[in-house]
Amino acid sequence: WYSGKVVAGSSRAIEGLKATVSELRQGREVIPASAVRVRYGVAMGSRPDSPIDTLLEKPLETFPVVAGGCVVPVWVTVKVPKEAKAGVYEGKVRIEAKGEQAVEVPVRLEVADWALPDQDDWRFWIEVMQSPDSVAARYEVPLWSEKHWELLDAGMRYIAEIGCRVVHIPLIAQTNSGNAESMVRWVKKDDGSMGYDFTVMDRYLDLAVKQMGRPKMVVFTVWESYLKPPAGPVEIKETDSDFVKMEKSWAAAKWNLRDKGPAVTALNPQTGEVQVVHLPRFEQEGAREVWKPLFEEIRKKMAARGLEGTMHLGMASDTWPTKQELEVIQEVSGNLPWVMHTHGGGSRVTGKMLGIAPVNYIAYVWDVRYA
Repeated sequence: WYSGKVVAGSSRAIEGLKATVSELRQGREVIPASAVRVRYGVAMGSRPDSPIDTLLEKPLETFPVVAGGCVVPVWVTVKVPKEAKAGVYEGKVRIEAKGEQAVEVPVRLEVADWALPDQDDWRFWIEVMQSPDSVAARYEVPLWSEKHWELLDAGMRYIAEIGCRVVHIPLIAQTNSGNAESMVRWVKKDDGSMGYDFTVMDRYLDLAVKQMGRPKMVVFTVWESYLKPPAGPVEIKETDSDFVKMEKSWAAAKWNLRDKGPAVTALNPQTGEVQVVHLPRFEQEGAREVWKPLFEEIRKKMAARGLEGTMHLGMASDTWPTKQELEVIQEVSGNLPWVMHTHGGGSRVTGKMLGIAPVNYIAYVWDVRYA
């Protein structure tokens, strides 16, 4: 991918801005216009001096005047086809705006006689976690609405294009990643047993596979640090620093959850309403009975997709599950390996957490010895 830009500027607001790129030609050799992406630069901040830091795939109806003028960078990005012959290709980008004479700007692309590898063959590793809740909040759309899915699809496309091949599926709600709901909904059957609604999980996996091909890791989040309460009640003192107060407030919240297990989303199939409920803690009686059937169903689904070998558990962090919790989680999941996101402490892991749970992947930001 390579980019160039041309800047549209006016002392007035710019309305109806549109940029159209022609095909790029080198004699009879052609790079089609479909290989070219046009985007429009805007500032997401509201201050007059906010930097132009975001590229929109569709132009605004009106780009406003800011600090005495209107400036819109128009980015032209070419994904050079692998089969394109080396040499110089030329074309034009046509810039139009309401009430203005159209302008044609030359585009010149020099293609080297060397093809970059596909993303799957890159030598470095990129892991980007998509946050569906953040997308819904940013664009003010209902969670899992059709507009939300459209936005998630666009975001997943960008994530795939930079080489990410990791998908995160939260099986519990209210985790450190900011998800209000679990992607699997729990449904109480007439006989009192639990069933599962996989609609959201299935569609999210469909979206990921569509954009990135076969993921290398699918991480099912089953544990979070709110399941590990402090040893006793937490007292927040007026003399504590702001940082200590913040840390203590988190600990106090965990203390208040000390008797509660993982939060999950329960679905009423008759009304479509969802609510957060807490399952038994993993070390408590009844945990195996609710989690083992779920993992059996998930394994079947992943095997049908050819993805069973990508399954991992999350999320270990600076805080780990207890030995009793790990024993149950490993049993119900079929001893799946774990993913760990942590500040450091890689030396504490010698293949297994607490000698029980295999750890396949650690991402940490301190104590980094090797690239």
